[in-house]
Amino acid sequence: MPRMRGGISAFVFHYPQELGCPALEGVYLSEAEDIQKLLFSPSSHRLDILEWICVSVYPPLREQFSSLNKESQSDLKIKGMVKLGYDLMLCRADDLDLIKGRACAQKQLRFLEQLMAVIPPQNNLMLSDSVSDSSSYSRALLSMTSHEQTLLEASEELEKAAAALENLRAQCSFLQGSPAGADASCNSATALQSLKLIVSDYSQLLTAFEQVYENELQKHCERPAPKLSPCGPLFQAVHHNLLLCMQELQGLAQVTETSECIMETVQRRHEQKVFWNGSAIATLPSKLEELQQKYKAIHTILKDSQGS
Repeated sequence: MPRMRGGISAFVFHYPQELGCPALEGVYLSEAEDIQKLLFSPSSHRLDILEWICVSVYPPLREQFSSLNKESQSDLKIKGMVKLGYDLMLCRADDLDLIKGRACAQKQLRFLEQLMAVIPPQNNLMLSDSVSDSSSYSRALLSMTSHEQTLLEASEELEKAAAALENLRAQCSFLQGSPAGADASCNSATALQSLKLIVSDYSQLLTAFEQVYENELQKHCERPAPKLSPCGPLFQAVHHNLLLCMQELQGLAQVTETSECIMETVQRRHEQKVFWNGSAIATLPSKLEELQQKYKAIHTILKDSQGS
């Protein structure tokens, strides 16, 4: 890991130099220790380099920084660079130690690497004469790690992601810039830089998750599926039969209630006195008894008349 960090530190040192950073003119360092001391130790030289990178990322800062006195108002410049890093979601709003060079080297390296990744494309035109040198340097940087196959696969993934981003950029008109004014163009450039940064962070999160999955989570995910109890269908059948029993009981309760209502109605009808064709008031049982007696009398008279 220290060897790989030294290679990235060399890239962070040479890249602004090839872009024409004035603070790096005439500075020739080859040892990784010297480069890291320049980039990650507090000094005015380091602040000049970082100031140039911030201005390259967001050119309107040039006018703001040029109006400040270099010695007495350096704190204002530092706060301006912190604000830029915060707007690009690279650091906290109060992370002054990161800009001053007092944070850990790994954190500073990550910050500088991501900050240079969002330098607008027009600033990269200065490298047109040294494309072959950059390619050879990139190949040398890749050869410093033993994971060449992994890096090649990552490069292919980045190319696919870049193609997908270009497709998204073509679909998002607000990222193309607007000729209506400088503010719209500035907002478009900031949105594009933020999108690049988000995609870069997302890719790093995916890589970190893949490592955690392979080292810690995979052994838990490969466990056999739990065995289900064979009593499940039996419980389902018992539940179904209980529901049917409840329905039967509810039906019987309704029949019983209806029968009681009918009996009450009949009893009330038997006890109620009504008029029967102008006769005296009588209940239904007494009227039936009267009719039965009349029927017997008539039947006796008819029987006697037939006998005589």
